[in-house]
Amino acid sequence: MLTREKVLESLNNLPDRFSFDELMDRLFLLHKIETGQEQSKNNQIISDDELDERLEKWLG
Repeated sequence: MLTREKVLESLNNLPDRFSFDELMDRLFLLHKIETGQEQSKNNQIISDDELDERLEKWLG
């Protein structure tokens, strides 16, 4: 889960002038990274072999 501290740190790393889209992209990326780290910590992952199998089914 995102914390205020991490969001503020990310905001502080933005340039002095930025667009709303850049801000949203930064926050979305931060959210995705946090989600991935939580999933990894909770062992909610799949192996490379399983991923290859799924991709083969999806892509035909």
